[in-house]
Amino acid sequence: MSWVWVLVVVVGMAAAVVFWRRLLWSRRANPSAILWLALVSLLLAVCLQVPAVYRVFAHELGFNLFWPLQWALAMACNVLLHVFSNRVSTATKLELERPARRRVTVLAAINALAFVTATALFTTNPNDPDFFLGPESRLEVPGRVDFAVGLAWIIIMCTIAVSLVGHVMGAHRWANKAKNAGRSWLRAGMRVFTLGLFLCMAYCAHSALYQAAEIIGWIPGWRQAAVTDPLISVGPALVFIGMVLPAVGSWKREHDNGSALLRRLAPVQRLLARRSGPVKPTLRTTWLRLWRPTELVYQAIIDLEDTYLRIRGHLPTGPERFDGETQRAVVLAAGLATLARGIEPPGKEFAEETERTMNTLADLVAEHHPLPESVRHTKVYLNTDIDRWLRAAAIIEGYPGIVSVPSGSRPLSDQKAEHPA
Repeated sequence: MSWVWVLVVVVGMAAAVVFWRRLLWSRRANPSAILWLALVSLLLAVCLQVPAVYRVFAHELGFNLFWPLQWALAMACNVLLHVFSNRVSTATKLELERPARRRVTVLAAINALAFVTATALFTTNPNDPDFFLGPESRLEVPGRVDFAVGLAWIIIMCTIAVSLVGHVMGAHRWANKAKNAGRSWLRAGMRVFTLGLFLCMAYCAHSALYQAAEIIGWIPGWRQAAVTDPLISVGPALVFIGMVLPAVGSWKREHDNGSALLRRLAPVQRLLARRSGPVKPTLRTTWLRLWRPTELVYQAIIDLEDTYLRIRGHLPTGPERFDGETQRAVVLAAGLATLARGIEPPGKEFAEETERTMNTLADLVAEHHPLPESVRHTKVYLNTDIDRWLRAAAIIEGYPGIVSVPSGSRPLSDQKAEHPA
């Protein structure tokens, strides 16, 4: 039965190495998905120590699956982190990528071989107290350890510790790059990640040395669990936090950018809402505004572009006194203002009303320059000219009277008086 179990492990680890290699070399594999696989592996490895889960895998299945499964998940997390690190590295030249990916492939094979060897040693005595948790385990009761049992522990611990050294070096390098790039969240995450790795390395070193001492018959005067329990509790937690912090920073940056864009597009949206009436907020839009405002920006731009396609062929030529960007914004704001008054294209009335509104806006813009400088430097990952809408929104927000006051009801001088310089 033991050799059948070893054969199953060999086949499983061979399949895992093939899977890791495909993740490493495939251009379609998403690095974020690889990172999530690593996080899930780490989370499952930690969850195996929950008493209810531990009892099932250690005692109720008829065979001790707890120890090999926990370290299989831990080593899978370790290798997946190496794959993720390689996929998001800055090396783009093929002659630099190939050696790095070969090193990760070799490391994955070494981890698989080490796990198979440790599992073979584990099967010699799977019911040894050294492979269990609880008050009667070797973690709580120091004593002489069988050579094969202790060697299984030492192989696992040394393999993971050596791999962690590579993670520490990579995290330190990323933290320094993040400092130069001004990415505070990434830098903080890598620092926390490095600290967690150091604690995990300390756990591996202490466990390996403790097992070696018990093999040779020198029994330490302290319990192994007294040192390893705090390390194995805090270390993975810090590793998890360090991996999540950059994602939190990325989400916060996207959230802030999306919220700012929504605020700047609000004048245009309010203007067009006068035609269709007020829109009641739904639970979905409220949730998106709180957590994913960029999606609302995408939806708003789609609606605005649809509106622009309807009126584009009926807009007048812009005033020649402005540059191309300001000219387009003035014409667009005038067309939207006419549309908000309930005058629909096509037709002579729409063209004439837009022309009058555009002339009014042109004089006001030329005199007061309402466009903020930040509009000229907007960076948004959209396949459309969002800067045009932001400029039009700035004009509409600066001169709301052009919409609420019908054209021709008051002279231009009266409207200018509402907006002193």
